[in-house]
Amino acid sequence: MIRRAAAILWLLPVTVCAHGWGGTNTPVYNGILHVLLNPSFILPIAGVALLASLGGREQLVLAQAGLAGGVAAGAAAVLAGLSWSGVVVANRLLIVAAGLLVALNTVLPRPVVLAVAMMGGALTGHELLVSEPPGDSPLWFSLGAVLGAMVLQGGVGALTLLAHAPWTRVAVRIAGSWIAAVGIIYAGFLLLPAR
Repeated sequence: MIRRAAAILWLLPVTVCAHGWGGTNTPVYNGILHVLLNPSFILPIAGVALLASLGGREQLVLAQAGLAGGVAAGAAAVLAGLSWSGVVVANRLLIVAAGLLVALNTVLPRPVVLAVAMMGGALTGHELLVSEPPGDSPLWFSLGAVLGAMVLQGGVGALTLLAHAPWTRVAVRIAGSWIAAVGIIYAGFLLLPAR
């Protein structure tokens, strides 16, 4: 047994990098990381996921589809040369609205959840592609952003669906209130004068 383990370790490369830091990332990987490491993208996606999952699994699946389509549409708008300067403000307002609706334990109808998810996805996709690292392929970067957003929304939504005990439902509502609070802080930063 030990000889097999030693043989397997001997076959492994000397340098094992889990992450290709230093400019060796692929555009897809950059897109995934851009979504999963930036709070201004995590918060609206997590807020919409919490909001959708309050209505059950069907609404979460619907929100997943809406988010993917929205991110793709927002990225396509930037690629087509359509840009909107108010996207950052709208994204921060979405963070506040989604957080408040979760904190109030609001279950929205399916068409409204789909519209909110598509709007959140479009705002996120637009803001992501505008902040895309230079030199990346916009198409592959957008694909990575869609994948990262879907993983984040699916994970948060699945955890929320598992919350059946009364105290876990309160924890979900508290998470919504914190998302709203951070969204208000982010919105306040937009009011600061540029230096």
